[in-house]
Amino acid sequence: DMDIVGWDIKKAFTLHYKDNPSLREWLMSDIVYIDRGISKIFTLNDFDKAVLMNHYSAIAKSHWKRYSGLEFSKKKIKKYLYVLRSILCWKLLERDIYPPLKIQELLDHDKINISDEIRRDICSLIDYYLNISDIGEDAIFRINNFILRSLDSMKKVKAETSKDFSEYDKRFREFLLSVGDCDDGEF
Repeated sequence: DMDIVGWDIKKAFTLHYKDNPSLREWLMSDIVYIDRGISKIFTLNDFDKAVLMNHYSAIAKSHWKRYSGLEFSKKKIKKYLYVLRSILCWKLLERDIYPPLKIQELLDHDKINISDEIRRDICSLIDYYLNISDIGEDAIFRINNFILRSLDSMKKVKAETSKDFSEYDKRFREFLLSVGDCDDGEF
């Protein structure tokens, strides 16, 4: 699989102003091809947690609705992991903690509120996906119940209504001034 992600700087600032979760995850990625300081002007803790919670809730619910009726298979595991990652992100945000990017880091987080049994079941699902081990039907049954309970508890959260646009304008201008001195022809 190959992902190609990129935005022009004006669009990136607009997405950040709107608390776009995809931009946040892009900024958290380990993969950086060219960095002209963009990651320094956006702080990950500037994102509205309510917007993030609503995003992860919508992702979990839509994926579950779309794929839960399919017969369990290797292909379906990736969809399970999308749902589970979104639920785990939501659970940390509910505790006022910004979530890490990777599902294993979510599972290892000391503030994630899940049982050890579910944690082991999700780890088994990941191992099964990576062809490391098999997974039993009882673990899938527990994961399904965990997902259903979690989806029922995920309620829409009211997002912040006002932001100071002048702060974003200031950051945008500072960034443009900082990259204006590049002499290698890349921007």
